[in-house]
Amino acid sequence: WPKVILFGDSLTQRSFDPNSGLWGTLLANRLQRICDVVSRGFSGYNSKFCRVILPEMFSTSNVSDIAAFDILLGSNDSCD
Repeated sequence: WPKVILFGDSLTQRSFDPNSGLWGTLLANRLQRICDVVSRGFSGYNSKFCRVILPEMFSTSNVSDIAAFDILLGSNDSCD
């Protein structure tokens, strides 16, 4: 299956919270049997930290099956 990657901070991490029915859950429900929705959210991370880990997580060898890549950052940047 093609993948939709959700990458970001705690807003992304909690996007699949079963108690809130947030956007990750709604997206996965809408795309079921079309794409796999994969959440990679890191609570407390800002864009500076994510720039470091992004190349390690997604190299050019494993991106051929990615249909979409959503980046949601900035919530923690104002704390710096």
